[in-house]
Amino acid sequence: MSYALAKELKDAGFPQKYVRGQMKYDPNVEADEDGILPEETEEVFHPTLSELIEACGDGFVLLVRHKTDEWYARSKAQGWDDFESDGKTPEEAVANLYLALNKK
Repeated sequence: MSYALAKELKDAGFPQKYVRGQMKYDPNVEADEDGILPEETEEVFHPTLSELIEACGDGFVLLVRHKTDEWYARSKAQGWDDFESDGKTPEEAVANLYLALNKK
């Protein structure tokens, strides 16, 4: 998952767990000669696939791989409305589904 997508998740309200090794930093910010990033560098949580699925709620119904090597995720989380998304990886497809479900 890219930093940009992880940042979108954070901005949409995805819980930030601040677990070492699962945080992503803005790739445009450079560390100093000791490898230290500036204090104001924003870090975002990089969730696992299972964390993404759980965050989509009980309406999560489907994650499949297309013949085109794209992944497709679907949810019926809000009434009878279907929410759908896709991505190049399962994580990306479900992250995009979370974003569709949590538009502000």
